[in-house]
Amino acid sequence: MDRQHTADNSLEPTMKAINQLSPQSQETIVSLVGQLAQREGVNVPLTQAPGLQTPAKGIPLWVAKLRAERYSERTIHMYRYLAVRYLERDPAPTKLGVQSYLADRLSEVSPALVSNERKALASLFGFLHEEGLWPVNPLNGVGHVRVRYRERLCPDIGDVIKVLNGSCMRRRDTEKLRVLVLLLATTGLRITEAASVL
Repeated sequence: MDRQHTADNSLEPTMKAINQLSPQSQETIVSLVGQLAQREGVNVPLTQAPGLQTPAKGIPLWVAKLRAERYSERTIHMYRYLAVRYLERDPAPTKLGVQSYLADRLSEVSPALVSNERKALASLFGFLHEEGLWPVNPLNGVGHVRVRYRERLCPDIGDVIKVLNGSCMRRRDTEKLRVLVLLLATTGLRITEAASVL
């Protein structure tokens, strides 16, 4: 009994390391253990829970879950787009791979976009792992991307007046532009929110 307990404790760091490996590496280890067990005459059931061949196969299920949780279609579309784009680059992500990707992206795009990418991947892999569809969540332990929020200032009143006095090729567009500028200057709406009102 003590020997078994000691063996379990000595395997703990190894199991933690195995859980950090890519799914392909984990499958290789399972196959190797199966071959060694068979060679030594040990009966070890090495069946895995039903899962997915790739994380990308779980995206439709994840999107259905997001819709059931009443996420906005805009958020769902953005999360799906970001997850698909990442998985095309790295179909079997690891924690280090995700961290490296996010660090590289910070030098290319805004921290807010990188934060959204991390949130999308964390949501996808959290769902897949919780449902038993993917063996590991490579986002476990990957910290949030810090985004410095700046106060957005309204343009100078002189600039606003210049835009309001200007005109577009079509009169209808001029009226829309003026309404849009007034909405932005007086309500605090985001530009996408103000544009959707028109």
